[in-house]
Amino acid sequence: MGPGENSKYARKHPNGAKVNEIIAQDVKKHMVNGRLSCESASRIATVRCIAMSEVGRTADLLEVRLTDCFLGLFGMTPDGKKIKPVQPLETVPKDLEMEIARHLEDGHLTCARAWDIAKRLGILRQTVASACESNGTKISRCQLGAF
Repeated sequence: MGPGENSKYARKHPNGAKVNEIIAQDVKKHMVNGRLSCESASRIATVRCIAMSEVGRTADLLEVRLTDCFLGLFGMTPDGKKIKPVQPLETVPKDLEMEIARHLEDGHLTCARAWDIAKRLGILRQTVASACESNGTKISRCQLGAF
């Protein structure tokens, strides 16, 4: 499906945006219940040596819903209900708090920076998001373009 009356995600892109058929094949192959997980999208980008945004753009143009965010910011239950699995940490470790503060851009932490922090500190990406949830820091600029 492309931009049209029933489109939702494709409207984020310019009229006439074309689907890359090779990436579209990968997206379709990795879909589960009509959805593409963040993990699958990341895998497609890595294998194809392309930016995650290209996979996200293709998913949008195909009207494929993204799910199971690595950071826990969005997802779906098996019966199709929206969930936000990330929960605030009771106590944010000082080193994590400092890393987040050091990488803020206009008061937000980008998705890519959250991933980098997790890798650098050897922690789960969702832990970074949970720390942000604790201190009210918004995560922005999803690498797939979901937010």
